[in-house]
Amino acid sequence: MNKKEFIFSDFWSTGLAGKMELRNFAVVIMACFITLPAFPQTVSPKTTFIPGDSMEELLTQVGGDNPLRVVDSPDGQFGVFILTSQPRSAADTVIGGYHSKISEIYRVVNGTGIFVTGGELIDPVPVSEDSLRYSRAGPGESGSLQNPQLVEYGPGSIFIVPPGVPHNATYEVRTRTDFIVYRFDPDRVLPQH
Repeated sequence: MNKKEFIFSDFWSTGLAGKMELRNFAVVIMACFITLPAFPQTVSPKTTFIPGDSMEELLTQVGGDNPLRVVDSPDGQFGVFILTSQPRSAADTVIGGYHSKISEIYRVVNGTGIFVTGGELIDPVPVSEDSLRYSRAGPGESGSLQNPQLVEYGPGSIFIVPPGVPHNATYEVRTRTDFIVYRFDPDRVLPQH
């Protein structure tokens, strides 16, 4: 006998069902069904399919942070982007920034380099609302970083970056690098694509 069967049979065998008024019993049963979570009526969840050739097309780009899709859901928006960078040396000053509301997951498709994360922003400057960066990752600040962690990456590496954590995925790019970037946008600041 499984746990549900035991509880149900125990309920009846102890006489509790007979002692409860039918009305109270019905209220308890209905409460079990009423408490099920529901999605807001404004957004109907659905699966979004991105064909492989859509990604292949963006993987031929010379550079940039370009959206494959940004879709709405009951919890906010979810975006998939391709970030491409050609080889470049590390700068003397470590520059980075953070996003106020958007979480990101970076997955290295190909390439090698150094990803900068953490540390403290020095003299941060807000990201302009009319900038390309804002349209790709929402509000935040950028500036020089003090005491960041420098992490070497290669194909298959994954970085999970919560809101508020300074970072720079392309601080040093040793070989052409393509990242798939997943962005989670609870406040729906990203434009739909």
